[in-house]
Amino acid sequence: MTGKISVYVCDTAVLAETAKQFLITRGYPDAGISVEQVAIFNYDAATYSSGQADGSANKFVVIGRN
Repeated sequence: MTGKISVYVCDTAVLAETAKQFLITRGYPDAGISVEQVAIFNYDAATYSSGQADGSANKFVVIGRN
């Protein structure tokens, strides 16, 4: 079971790399961090339905699992 997940949504590849390095310095294993470029990032952290949408194109999503 994953004990902790962190998600960062970044505007550029440089910021995504900064987020990745931040996670590594916080103890996340490199193999547990993924970086993907996506057209639209949808999320709903409160209710799991009727999520919010960030319609900006080309976001970089950094997910750390530890």
